[in-house]
Amino acid sequence: MGFTNHKSKRDTNHTLITTYLLQLGFSVYDTSTLGSGFPDIIIARNKETAIAEIKTEKGKLSQGQVDFISSWQGKVFILRNIEDCVELANKWG
Repeated sequence: MGFTNHKSKRDTNHTLITTYLLQLGFSVYDTSTLGSGFPDIIIARNKETAIAEIKTEKGKLSQGQVDFISSWQGKVFILRNIEDCVELANKWG
């Protein structure tokens, strides 16, 4: 799967969500500068890894993000707020 490089921008809640994930015990690697539909962060906890897209409450996925997520064969999460982070941590184990 290939993708072309397009400029990316961070959502306003990016720092809040990544900081909270760290507090919940996740490793977080910021990939938001990659653009081209690649999700904003790679997360890991308890030897499991996934990717996550950070969006604001009303933010919509771009077509590039939709295409990437639909073709990705691993776990992808959309995180919009602290509650999403807590729910993810509880499901993750």
